[in-house]
Amino acid sequence: MNVRTMNLAPRFAVFFSLIILVVFALGVVAVLQMGKLRESEQDVENNWMASIREIGKMKAGTLRLRLESLRITVTTDEQQRQTRIAALSGYRSTLQDTLSQYEPLITGPAERELYQAVAGDAQAYFKLLDELEPLLRSGDNAAAITLINTRISPMTNSLQDKMDKLSDFNEEGAKGAGVRATSIYSGGVSLVVGLLAVTVLLTVALAAVLTRSITAPISDALAVAERIAGSDLSRDIGVSGRDEAGRLLVALAKMQANLRETIAHIADSSTQLASASEEMTAVTEDASRGLVRQNDEVSLAATAVTQMSAAVDEVARNAEAAAQSSRESLEFTRSGIENVAQTLKAIEGLAGNVASTGEQVKALSSRAQDISKVVEVIRAIAEQTNLLAL
Repeated sequence: MNVRTMNLAPRFAVFFSLIILVVFALGVVAVLQMGKLRESEQDVENNWMASIREIGKMKAGTLRLRLESLRITVTTDEQQRQTRIAALSGYRSTLQDTLSQYEPLITGPAERELYQAVAGDAQAYFKLLDELEPLLRSGDNAAAITLINTRISPMTNSLQDKMDKLSDFNEEGAKGAGVRATSIYSGGVSLVVGLLAVTVLLTVALAAVLTRSITAPISDALAVAERIAGSDLSRDIGVSGRDEAGRLLVALAKMQANLRETIAHIADSSTQLASASEEMTAVTEDASRGLVRQNDEVSLAATAVTQMSAAVDEVARNAEAAAQSSRESLEFTRSGIENVAQTLKAIEGLAGNVASTGEQVKALSSRAQDISKVVEVIRAIAEQTNLLAL
């Protein structure tokens, strides 16, 4: 199973759930082992130790009956004698109750067989006590002592031996329960330690897998981002997983592709811009050459205009001179007309002067027409200059 197919939140949930399950299994095993130890402890406490306690009570009751029987035979005080005889029935009842209380504690056929042997001897002992008690009440100590020595003592010794066997059986059972408890404890400790080791190893493994599933793609994404930041767009980006880190790598791959396309567009635009710049340079050079030519033409036009201006000034000066001459001639004419009457010779001279003035006027008129043509030429040149300036 590839953990990279899950997002971070469910991935954390799955991993921590596995750890919790392992810890829960460890707790269940520990509880079960503690339950087994509890059962062993209860078996020792409620069965074997209880049986041993009851056997101790049996031994104590039997010994008490034997001692009281012997004391009664040696007691000389009749009142104490009767009191002790009356107490024998209580001691017998206590022993009988102890035998009855032991029977529910029997756990197996072997113990039941030993118990039945003890109970049989105890019933035989009770029958002998039934024979002893009348002798003690009657004060026949000699017969009572004889009964005790010949029949009761062997019976109680046999009963004591069988109680010892039953006690040994319970002690062996208690030791066996202790050994089983020790074995359960040792096995439980080994099992718990093993489960702890497995839990630790599994936790470390899960933590390593979880950490690697997070840090490895993040490191790849960081390396890709640093490579892109270093202007290296040549290598392709490998994408694995569908988690957040995988989607980050997908986004980085798309960003790298977009950057490649953008750079390609920029390169194409740069090429086109370089071509346009070259064309613009050529156009600019042509325009510069045209401007140089226009500047030369303007300079030539300006020179021509200067020359024309000089000619116009010259014409104007000549026209002024002609006008002055005309005024002077007019004055002379007036003066001649006034003096016509005085002399004919003066009229003839004046006529000659008038003819001369007419020729000059015609020449002036011709030159005025020439000036008009020059002005037209200058106007046309000025209009072309304005067009060139625009």
